[in-house]
Amino acid sequence: MKIRKSFTLIEILAVVALIAILSALGYAGYSYAQHSSKESATKALIARVEAALETAKSKSGFIPKSSSFNYIAVTNTSVTIGGTTYSDTASGNNKYQAEFAKAFIKAIDMSTMNRFLNSNGHIADAWGNDLQLRYPGKLKKGGIDIVAPGPDGLLACDGASAIDEAGKFRDEEGDWICDDVANF
Repeated sequence: MKIRKSFTLIEILAVVALIAILSALGYAGYSYAQHSSKESATKALIARVEAALETAKSKSGFIPKSSSFNYIAVTNTSVTIGGTTYSDTASGNNKYQAEFAKAFIKAIDMSTMNRFLNSNGHIADAWGNDLQLRYPGKLKKGGIDIVAPGPDGLLACDGASAIDEAGKFRDEEGDWICDDVANF
């Protein structure tokens, strides 16, 4: 007759510790994959918005200028940048502003854009934070600066209120040190 041996407390604790370690590694991998996918989606959205802005600029000869970052909102008939609305009709706008709005709305493809709008109707990154636009760009000289605040919801590194230098995004070795996602 065989005598069944039971597990000791040490063996049970070792198994529990091993399960905890494997769970922690799995969660870290999952978190990294989720963050990477949100960052990739945000980069694709920024490229899409930048392309639509460049298209609208080339077709209308107009793009709203601002010295600071502003949000972007879009509907089927208008574009709002930093509180100024540009309608696709000439009433209330000059001809160039109306052409800009028409070209931007067409280029951005509103049929799929609704999933990128947050509760305020602003174009938002994968974390739900407003994309920010500045033209003419200071970081992308002569171009358009478009920045998403990233997971912390703060625009710029260390909670700064504005991005002044591209160097803030990189350390001495050139590695990214900021969670903002930008088009430069």
